[in-house]
Amino acid sequence: MKALAAFGEERPIVLLGGCDKGTDLADLVAGAEAHCKAVVCFGAAGARFLKAFENAQLPVYAASNLEGALDEALEHAQAGDIVTLSPACSSFDEFSCFEERGEVFKQLVADRSAKRGA
Repeated sequence: MKALAAFGEERPIVLLGGCDKGTDLADLVAGAEAHCKAVVCFGAAGARFLKAFENAQLPVYAASNLEGALDEALEHAQAGDIVTLSPACSSFDEFSCFEERGEVFKQLVADRSAKRGA
């Protein structure tokens, strides 16, 4: 969550999920409440994350995979909002490695930007 603090006054919509590492989520929830506009939980860890965020003081959305998470975030984003991938999980539920996940995320963002004319 330290990475999210780097946005300063900006409050990004953050995509959280992937293959659950089984870590304590209390600090993650507190950090998201302090620094995020909303959270989209996805992947194998999605249900556990949703449960951890059930009493959080920010909007929380769900998606089955990374592509769905980006689409869900964009549905709720307003002009000028930041959407960032900070998964807090490994990528192995959907991808062979974190590099592949990153490349797929970049391509999905490029595709969505082209469709929106951004």
